[in-house]
Amino acid sequence: MLALIVFATFAVASPTHADLASASWTPLDESEHDVVGKMPLHQATLKGIDCYQVSATTPVAGETLLEIVIDPRKAMNWSSAEISEAEILGRTSDTVDYYQHLRVPGWTMVADRFWFSHGRIERTDAQLGWHYQKLEQGGDYKEAYQAHRAKHPKAVEPPVSVGSWTFRSSDAGTLVVYRVCTDVGGTLPGPVQRMATRSTLPNSVSDLILEGLRQERG
Repeated sequence: MLALIVFATFAVASPTHADLASASWTPLDESEHDVVGKMPLHQATLKGIDCYQVSATTPVAGETLLEIVIDPRKAMNWSSAEISEAEILGRTSDTVDYYQHLRVPGWTMVADRFWFSHGRIERTDAQLGWHYQKLEQGGDYKEAYQAHRAKHPKAVEPPVSVGSWTFRSSDAGTLVVYRVCTDVGGTLPGPVQRMATRSTLPNSVSDLILEGLRQERG
């Protein structure tokens, strides 16, 4: 998961990756970046959770982008969000278990967030993908989970966190689609939530693409 502050909700059920893939997305907004270009923002409500989709097209190869996102530690270098800690807890040929800690500026009066997640790598003829979901109370990594909570006693673990990045080749380049459903825990005023959603999601996409461009251009 990349760091986000988005709409807080009070639902407890978590949407699945299948829900994300089959959702009916409604246009919500559009951002434009000097380098990345237009990034449409769509919204859907799944199991009572507000979910979002941002897309963009880039000349960066999908494999380059995938290699960036499957190492959550790298987000500390390329993400504009303040990922202050990140660690890989376990890895197989197509999965990565990890945690990340988001430092939230004190002036926001919002506590830091952290998440322990299970990520799955997708490689098919149609697309490349990275699909992540929350590990409940650290999953199999109880010792690391408890140590993190002890180190950051005021940090909040989002009750719901599921999302995906997909990279599909097209005539125009690589179509990047980022989808996420999250309940950040606690509450935020509506205007703050909406502003954060419109900024952090496109920022996550543009940050990734800019890092891909940097790597491919050397």
